[in-house]
Amino acid sequence: MKKVGAVIMVCWPVFAGIVVGLGFSWVGGPMPPNEAYAPMMAASAGISAILVGFLSATKAVILSISGSRTYRNLRRGGYLNDLFSHIKVAIGWAIAFAVFCISLMFFEPTYLSGVIVDSHRYGHPLMSIWVGVATVSVASFWRVSRYIFKILELTE
Repeated sequence: MKKVGAVIMVCWPVFAGIVVGLGFSWVGGPMPPNEAYAPMMAASAGISAILVGFLSATKAVILSISGSRTYRNLRRGGYLNDLFSHIKVAIGWAIAFAVFCISLMFFEPTYLSGVIVDSHRYGHPLMSIWVGVATVSVASFWRVSRYIFKILELTE
C-alpha cells in the first residue's frame, strides 16, 4: 500500500495537468484576445522563472543546513532523496512551461486560431496544452511546498 501512495505522490501533478488541460479543451476554452496574448505569455514565463528561483533557493537552504540534526534525520529516513527529486521535477516543469510560453510568443494568435477547423467548439489545442503544462508546473511547486511545510512541522 505504501508503494501506491508513493506512485500517487509522484504522478498526481501530471494527472492534474492532463485533466485540467482536457477539461479546458472540452469546455471550449477560448484564446486570449490578440492584444493580451503576448503580454500573457510573457507574464507566464516570468512567473515560471520566479518559481524556478524559489525552488532553487529551497534546495540551497536545505543544503545549507547539512550539519543539522534535521538534515541527518531526513537523509537517514530517505526523505531527502525524495525531496530533492521532487524539487528537480518541479524545476523541470517550470522551465518547460517558460520555454513553451516563450515559443508561443512567436506565433500570432490569429494564425493559431486557424490551426484547428472547429476551435470554437473544442477549444484551441495549444491553449489546452498551455493550461495543462501550467497546471503541472504549479502542482509540482505545490507538492514541494507541502513537503517543506511538513518538514518544518516536524522540526518544531
